Amino acid sequence: MNLDEKLLCHAALDASITEVKRLCMDTAGVLKQWESRSLVWDELSMGSTRIQLVLSPEIAQAFRK
Repeated sequence: MNLDEKLLCHAALDASITEVKRLCMDTAGVLKQWESRSLVWDELSMGSTRIQLVLSPEIAQAFRK
């Protein structure tokens, strides 16, 4: 059982149905962001390298700083 599953189990015991539903939707959104991140690079003709990152908003903000 991972951390998210433990959190959801505890919430199911103590929280309202609405709160558990919101927590599940929030968790799914975070997981979707995590799974959609990527790193792609390719060599260009002049020897340079192009790098493309897909990051969550929070990580992108930290990266820019």
